[in-house]
Amino acid sequence: MLLTTIYVAGSLASLLTLPSLWLFFRRWYREAKEQRAPRGVSESCLEFLYGRTAINLVRLSNLQFLPRAGDMVWLPSEPGEKGAGYYEVVEMSHSSTADEKGNEIPCPARPVKIVAIVKKRSG
Repeated sequence: MLLTTIYVAGSLASLLTLPSLWLFFRRWYREAKEQRAPRGVSESCLEFLYGRTAINLVRLSNLQFLPRAGDMVWLPSEPGEKGAGYYEVVEMSHSSTADEKGNEIPCPARPVKIVAIVKKRSG
């Protein structure tokens, strides 16, 4: 009688544990797969383009404000190189992707990359 009770309790515990364990590993696999996905250097950044050259990258999380067309911005250069100076923002381009986590609003999106095309004003 005691062994039958233990057997039934163990079977019930297994039936309740296995589906939750499968869900846990499924979620863990998705998160690991997202982290392994290749990302570009300029992903989640504001990229300043001068001609066809990217002259500066600013992480969107560090962004104080988003420049608009016509704004003047000071962009530093790499240490030891020329190129620092004031640039005028000529055009802005925004790229977004669907945001699965923010489902409180209809059609949620998150910015992936913002490109500012600039022209040099002074150095």
